[in-house]
Amino acid sequence: METRKVQRVGFSTLVVSLPRDWTKQVGLKRGDIITFKREEDGSLKIIAGIEHEKKESVRCIVNADLCKEPRLLTRVITANYILGRDAIHIVWKGEPYPGHLDEIRSTVKHLTGLGIVEQTLKHVTLHNFIDPTKYSIYGMLKRNYVIFSSMLAACIQALVERKDDLAREVLRMEDEIDQLYWLVVRQIHLASQDKVIAKKIGVEDYMNLLGDRIVAKDLEEMADYSEGIAKEVIKILGSGYRLTDGISKGIKKLSDSVQSISDRVMEAFFTRDVEKANRIIEEVEAFDEFEKNLVENMLARIEDLEVAISLRSIVRSLGQITRYCGMIAEVTINRVMMQANEICTFEVEELSQ
Repeated sequence: METRKVQRVGFSTLVVSLPRDWTKQVGLKRGDIITFKREEDGSLKIIAGIEHEKKESVRCIVNADLCKEPRLLTRVITANYILGRDAIHIVWKGEPYPGHLDEIRSTVKHLTGLGIVEQTLKHVTLHNFIDPTKYSIYGMLKRNYVIFSSMLAACIQALVERKDDLAREVLRMEDEIDQLYWLVVRQIHLASQDKVIAKKIGVEDYMNLLGDRIVAKDLEEMADYSEGIAKEVIKILGSGYRLTDGISKGIKKLSDSVQSISDRVMEAFFTRDVEKANRIIEEVEAFDEFEKNLVENMLARIEDLEVAISLRSIVRSLGQITRYCGMIAEVTINRVMMQANEICTFEVEELSQ
């Protein structure tokens, strides 16, 4: 931030000089046009050129011949999707590398709005059809949480009620949350590049984007752990081993506790409740000992080694989910502390010479 004095030219015209480094950065020269835009707060926004000029459409060209490592092409496509590139052109000098076409199709299925618009023996063109202002950041984070919560509840119900089909449904739900996760990351990146998009998708402060990215990743990891629980449930049910009522109730009680923690931490995040977030962190720290004791008690009562290993994995996955909740609680507290509030106020101190 810098200040400039307003000068008078003639009888009524007021002028102010433009910062030299800014004019160099945007390539502004004598005789060029600049646009003034009045903002809602009364300030003026200065834009080099004419604002309504259309930006050039940029197509990303991917040299697939250099993407022969396992899943490298998938990660290159995903990265360009996240970076907001709407057109991705994948080319080969010769024939497509074995597995590349299947890899492209599989990748497209996991990236919302991206589709194949052209395919030949030499290239495949992908295009994104999603309007970046259509989905709000916080609406998608809420949707991610709802899916995770449903996945976790279904896992435990499948274990207690011995419903193999319910556990397998969780595996299918994980694909949906992956699609939402990559879309959230894309929206966050676009918002960091464009204030207009940021405002339309509900971003109040650019500083919030980092926390939003952490929360999105935490929710995605929590869903991954739920998927892992579902796989262990399928193993246990497939073994034919029947858990005692005591063990089933213990797992259910533990899961209910995790559901409660996750429900409350997301409520704290969206309402910016510092006290609730703090209580969650305290509960998460106490959860480790509870998890350890439950694992030891179960292992002593399970005769089948494979079932015991699966149950230990389930309990540890539940514990890991709570730790991610603790991270979301920390993001919540940090976000509230960014602005003056009832707990913290700020004063400007004059520095002594």
